[in-house]
Amino acid sequence: MRPLTIRLLMLVAAFAFAGSWAADLLSSRLGGPLLSLPWAAGIALLVQAAAVLIVGWQVRKIRDGDREVRLDRTWGAVTASLAQANAVVGALMAGWHGLLVNDQAMLIPVRSNHAPLWLVIGMTVIGIVMCVLGWVVEGFCRLPPDDPADTARRQEPHRAHPAQEGGMARTRELRARPDTTVESPDR
Repeated sequence: MRPLTIRLLMLVAAFAFAGSWAADLLSSRLGGPLLSLPWAAGIALLVQAAAVLIVGWQVRKIRDGDREVRLDRTWGAVTASLAQANAVVGALMAGWHGLLVNDQAMLIPVRSNHAPLWLVIGMTVIGIVMCVLGWVVEGFCRLPPDDPADTARRQEPHRAHPAQEGGMARTRELRARPDTTVESPDR
């Protein structure tokens, strides 16, 4: 699993921004509603992000050597995957609602009710918070680099760059496979 980069998250947000522009243009021309998530969905996503943060903190304690915390090693990989999903969903929300903030801000002079503006601002902030939390928790699940002397001793030919693979999945020792080549009877 490759770690997330800021560039990738910005690209996801930019695609969501463009998609939001097209969907908002179509919805407004057809007289449709504002295409935003409701407050309940934003709060539920924040609760889910907080749960991932709590589990990520426990994985970080295990990574740093705290033996009192009892979690299976697969929780590190699961938490890293959930953290990445959190970050990507947060980038999507921030990009999508970022355009809607711009759209609703232009309506301030002609509208007396600013509740839709506050809704899209809130959803944009929730998206940014989710993106940052996911990125941070993914860092909690990443193992520190191996000792260079240890990597020279252990060769893994079928994996090109094992040091770039983050997470707890890298700690599993790979067993050598028996040679399965069979000599042909022709020779």
